[in-house]
Amino acid sequence: MLERTIALAFFMGIIYLTMKRFGFRKMKNGILLPLQFHGINPELPTVLYFWTDSCAQCKTVQRPEITKIQNGGGFNLISLNALGETELVKQLNIRTVPSTAVVSKERIIKFINNGFISGEKLKLQIDELKS
Repeated sequence: MLERTIALAFFMGIIYLTMKRFGFRKMKNGILLPLQFHGINPELPTVLYFWTDSCAQCKTVQRPEITKIQNGGGFNLISLNALGETELVKQLNIRTVPSTAVVSKERIIKFINNGFISGEKLKLQIDELKS
């Protein structure tokens, strides 16, 4: 029994160190959006859209979904090349592109979506911040 407990503790330690090393951590709501994003309408939620030039899914799938809901208005869109925003990508724990972050009017990041998100789901997240 003691051997199993020691083995379990050993493996849990390895998993913890691996997750820490590669930046896998639980994202907490409430990170304040940096001040560099002034010039957006402060009365609307904001979507940060992370992409790269080499990302086919960004161009062919995610961007059209965002454009579809953007035509209805009601939110700011900031399109960011993930390779040029390494500090913000690291701060938000963005692990892949495309990714989006939904920010409240108070500039508090409420949702982070690593990978593709449907326009409908993104719209639900935006609408939740409007109410």
